[in-house]
Formats: sequence, structure tokens, C-alpha cells
Amino acid sequence: MRGEATPEAMADGAVIWHGSLFDITDLKRVEEELRALSVTDALTGIYNRRYFQERLQAELERARRDGAPLALIMLDVDHFKSVNDRFGHALGDSVLQALCRRIGARLRRSDVFCRLGGEEFMILCPATDQAQAQALAENLRQSLEQAPVDGVGIVTGSFGVAGWQAGEGADALLLRADAGVYAAKQKGRNRVEAQN
Repeated sequence: MRGEATPEAMADGAVIWHGSLFDITDLKRVEEELRALSVTDALTGIYNRRYFQERLQAELERARRDGAPLALIMLDVDHFKSVNDRFGHALGDSVLQALCRRIGARLRRSDVFCRLGGEEFMILCPATDQAQAQALAENLRQSLEQAPVDGVGIVTGSFGVAGWQAGEGADALLLRADAGVYAAKQKGRNRVEAQN
């Protein structure tokens, strides 16, 4: 409910208030839907790059303040262009959605899973050191490798892992995670590579 009122001073010193109350339930619902759309990737339903960047900054501040560990896992879907070329973009979209459901089901509530764009994804892991993030990435890699996607078959991913180091900024941390993905691809794909 939202109320609006204006006072009217009377000659005898009394004040009369004139006002209205409005039911703003529908307005609040629309505001919430717009907020959700602003932080969500339309195709996959996971967070988008914008939200990830906001959360990364907040988690870096927390890590600096509390000395808590923090790690990133970057994932690039292997040979995704060939999936789109061979099966079409509609099935390629279905592959991304299926992978996101599979990965999302294995993450903690505190983890931030987002689509950077195309077939690139990032997982922000608060209160997680590099070794823990590397174990999680390996678990995720195996889950992709062991379960075929309907209509396509096995789709794998190359994972890069980087644990936050004291004094490091967001760009340096992201570059190390990206270097891990690059190393995984160079070593044959369907791998996890951590960058110290």
C-alpha cells in the first residue's frame, strides 16, 4: 500500500488531512520482474555478466576485509561452434540450457553462476580456496562428460580455476581464470587447469 496525504489548516488551528491509499501490489510485482530481468540471462535463466561483475566486486571487498578465500571457475563449452553448425542454433540453445541446469544443480546457494556470453560461463565461489574450487570444477567436468545431452550426445567443457590472492584486483583474477581455460584448451580440452 502507498499513502499520500496533504494537510489543510483550519481557522481554529485544527488540521484536516486529505489523502488516499493505493494498492501497489501490481506495481511492485512488475518492479520485481524488471529487476530479475536486469540480472538474468534470457536464454539460460542464470545470472548475466552485469550481475556477476557487481557480485565479484562485493565479494572481493569482503575477501579483503575478512581475509576470506575466494575463487573463480571459468568454463568454455568445447567445440560449441560445431554443435551450432551441425545441429542448428535452436538445439545449440537447448544444449546451453541443459548444461546450465546440470551445473546449477551442483552449486551452493552462495555461488554465483553466470553466462559471460556465447558459450562462456563463470562461477564465483565465495569462502572457497583454489583447491576446493579445483575439486568442484573437476566434479562439474565429470558430470558433463558422463551424461549426454538429448539430440547431441556428450558435450564437454574446458575449465580454468583461479583463487584470489591478497592484493589482487578483479581484472587480474579474471585473467588468471581465463588463462586456465586457455591452458585447458591447449592441452586437449575437457580438462581443469588452475592458475596460481
